[in-house]
Amino acid sequence: MAIRTVGPHSAFATIAAAMNAAGPGDEIRLEAGYSNEVATITHSGMTVFGATSSHGIVLNLGMGIATVTLTGTAPITLNDASDGNGIVGNAGNNRITVSGGVDAVDGGLGVDRLVV
Repeated sequence: MAIRTVGPHSAFATIAAAMNAAGPGDEIRLEAGYSNEVATITHSGMTVFGATSSHGIVLNLGMGIATVTLTGTAPITLNDASDGNGIVGNAGNNRITVSGGVDAVDGGLGVDRLVV
């Protein structure tokens, strides 16, 4: 498992760039305050970490992503794919949208919003 850090002081300027370099089971860590990106999760088993100061992060699951885990306290919006996904939220106030397939969702400790 590799850790890819995203932000202006990191090796990757965007989540999308980090995702291109990542592989299954890797972790993407957002610098404190990193905000406002829409990206697609393209590898299964990924973990995405963000602090409370990271806002406006929207993650879309690509096809074939069996599991994704959010950690930290960032309020992340996550949209499932049309196949089945396993989604674990973090301690932030997440918005998780499920639209198709058989999904298993654990919102984590935040005050989450599940949209069906």
